[in-house]
Amino acid sequence: MLPSKSSKRMTSHKYNICGLSILKMAAIYGANGAGKSNLVKSLLVLKEILLKGKLPANNNLGYRLGLNRNEVIQQLAIEFIEDDIPYIYSLEFKDGVILSEDLYRSGLGKIDKFIFERKEINGETQLTFSEELEKDAKIEALKGVLEESLLEQNKSALSFMAGLKKVPLDDLTKVIAWFNRLILISPSSKPKSLAHNVDVDAGFKSYAEGIMCSFHVGIIQLRTEKKLIHDYFGSELPKNISEATKRKDVKMINITNSSGVELDMVKEGDDFMVKELLLSHENVKNEPVDFSLNEESDGTRRMLELIPAFKDAVDHKAVVVVDEIERSMHPLLIKELIKKFSEDDDTSGQLIFTTHESQLLDQKIFRADEIWFAEKNQGSTKLYSLSKFKEHSSIDIRKGYLNGRYGSIPFLGNLKDLNWH
Repeated sequence: MLPSKSSKRMTSHKYNICGLSILKMAAIYGANGAGKSNLVKSLLVLKEILLKGKLPANNNLGYRLGLNRNEVIQQLAIEFIEDDIPYIYSLEFKDGVILSEDLYRSGLGKIDKFIFERKEINGETQLTFSEELEKDAKIEALKGVLEESLLEQNKSALSFMAGLKKVPLDDLTKVIAWFNRLILISPSSKPKSLAHNVDVDAGFKSYAEGIMCSFHVGIIQLRTEKKLIHDYFGSELPKNISEATKRKDVKMINITNSSGVELDMVKEGDDFMVKELLLSHENVKNEPVDFSLNEESDGTRRMLELIPAFKDAVDHKAVVVVDEIERSMHPLLIKELIKKFSEDDDTSGQLIFTTHESQLLDQKIFRADEIWFAEKNQGSTKLYSLSKFKEHSSIDIRKGYLNGRYGSIPFLGNLKDLNWH
């Protein structure tokens, strides 16, 4: 997300944070199997580890096409900014065991400031903190307890320590806060909390309705239907829902009923309310008719899923990552949505997405350093930017891409020579 020094176009696409320029968008192109989705999946895995506190059950993410087929050590590292502080966090694991974990305040090209490191050596956990933290009696006591008994080999030290109270580890809580706000949308994701957001946030309702109505998909209004939980399900609640209502920490959960309708179950006062999003269409008599979300097209559902993410990227310093952003949507619709984000000079967040949609390759929407290509090389992925080709802003990059000028397109065999029968 760092801008090219040579590009002077679209200066509103650059944010200045901590004295560093970062870009508001990145579109990643590539052939099927080139590795675009693996970038998103890596972020998903890293977020799951830190928010759930441990390695996922299935973590076989190692590179298996190298010279050493038994080399399955996996490393994930990320550099980001939270509360105007840049951080570098990295994690290394193998066979369900975290081998190393460390956190630094990034020097942004200068000297990084060490915060903590965790290593597994001969089956034993070793923790090291910065000199400043090592002097704190609470940290010294915590370190001994964690090394001796509390910290399991598959659990993140950062996640565990960030959840402790009365321990001076503000940097760790900031890291968790950033990952809590990181929005990741896969091709199979479903809209969540829409009914609740439409019910309680008039600004979001107006924003979502405005977009849906402007796209002329037949929707004239969004509204939420609310019922008490026992009025909706009857006196005998489904087992999973009954158990959730008994937990004190549950304020809202997303559920799906037996008909496939997506619902929000929200605690309001002492009661749980079931909220369902209804989308009003106009019949031949110009009267509103309500439809459930599961009665809408895949494209409409996809748009409704993207709307909250776009709003977060517009209003807040949120990072939104979408895999296959064009899925189920007409090319002109998704192009207009991204164009609107591109031309909005008052956005705050970042939009990163993978796509195959060549209609989006438009230098009126993107800077050259915001367009990336994923190229497969012996099973690994190389990412490079359009800016390396030094194309003039008037060049039709869509045509050049489809003609293979920038690589990152499928290598097609001759189907005429295929023995079809």
